Amino acid sequence: MKKLAKRIGALTLTASLAASLAGCGGGNANRTEPGVANTNTDQTEFNIISGISALSGGYDDNPVLNEMAENAGISITWETMSDSLSEQVNIRIAGNDLPDAFNAVGFSNYDLTKNGEDGVFIDLTPYITEEYMPNLTKILEEHPDIRAAITMDDGCIYGLPAGEQMGTAGIGKPEDYNIYTIP
Repeated sequence: MKKLAKRIGALTLTASLAASLAGCGGGNANRTEPGVANTNTDQTEFNIISGISALSGGYDDNPVLNEMAENAGISITWETMSDSLSEQVNIRIAGNDLPDAFNAVGFSNYDLTKNGEDGVFIDLTPYITEEYMPNLTKILEEHPDIRAAITMDDGCIYGLPAGEQMGTAGIGKPEDYNIYTIP
């Protein structure tokens, strides 16, 4: 289980650096029951559908992501799209043709909750721990408002937000987080 959690943590952190992540039950070859994390610790290849600017060079040649994946002992196949992103994602979900993760596709809280309750997404809460995600865990402990923003009404966390810490000393907050939408 520890090996699985480290791989899940590495995958989650790798994808979240690019933007944000919403976990799915696994690619077609690795599917378990809906809404349940794939416990196959031998899996080292992951498919991620990601929204991307039409002008972007993509993630394949991103040295930071590539080094993180190499250090984690995994490989990621990025399926990036910019045109008709929402429509394409909805078609994939409706057809149960799911990747291992979605990244930066712009899911609303409603989308996250509905797809989580339907078993399309897994609850990431068990993986947000000091052991597997120490940096995110620390941020959420220090800023409970961020945890509240990413926790759905059913108590689950189905996606991680993109965010950054910015100094806003001009308005009296030397350290403040800017949390974007939860894609």
